[in-house]
Amino acid sequence: MKQIIVPETLKVGECYSNDQIKYALEVSNLGGIRPRLKNNKLDFIVLITSAEENKNIIRNPYADKIEGDILTYTGAGLKGDQEVSGVNKRIIEQAEKPIPILGFLKEGVNQYKFIGFLFLLRHYKDYQIDNQGKLRTVWLFEFQIFSDIPPLKIVNFIDPFSSLYNKFKKELLPEDTVIDSLLPKQTEEEFKIPKLDEEMLKSIENL
Repeated sequence: MKQIIVPETLKVGECYSNDQIKYALEVSNLGGIRPRLKNNKLDFIVLITSAEENKNIIRNPYADKIEGDILTYTGAGLKGDQEVSGVNKRIIEQAEKPIPILGFLKEGVNQYKFIGFLFLLRHYKDYQIDNQGKLRTVWLFEFQIFSDIPPLKIVNFIDPFSSLYNKFKKELLPEDTVIDSLLPKQTEEEFKIPKLDEEMLKSIENL
């Protein structure tokens, strides 16, 4: 039996086997979205795409693609309509807190190239063919790829990712940007349209 060399670091551009990813990162060996929990909380996510691979649409119907440093990734679920639940919902947690997402690109049989950290830009509905050949609703996740990073020690991803996360958040959302959800809540009274008296109505009619 071939001995598995468990890596201690991840380097962008280097390939790893499925077993190396499983044992080094302590995640499942199946699926494209592999959350790692620590003390019952989400620690990080391993995300595997086959965007560049020539795929059999029935065996692997996901229409992932990489354009420049943007990855468009199809959510989990081979058959039927997808939902934002389970592992798909885990991805969205990054919008609220700096959850590292580690991107791997399948390059061949049991060869997964580390492409860097992934930063979620948005997610939206689309339509694709499932593995039964039927049209279905899917969720697409659009990521910014951070590939210009030093080798990462596997013992800690949160520190190097947090600095990138906070910096990128500021670039995407300048300090002077106003978000409706952050404004003080207004009561119904404040939204009432003032009643117009007869004099005001006449003045408007004469305009």
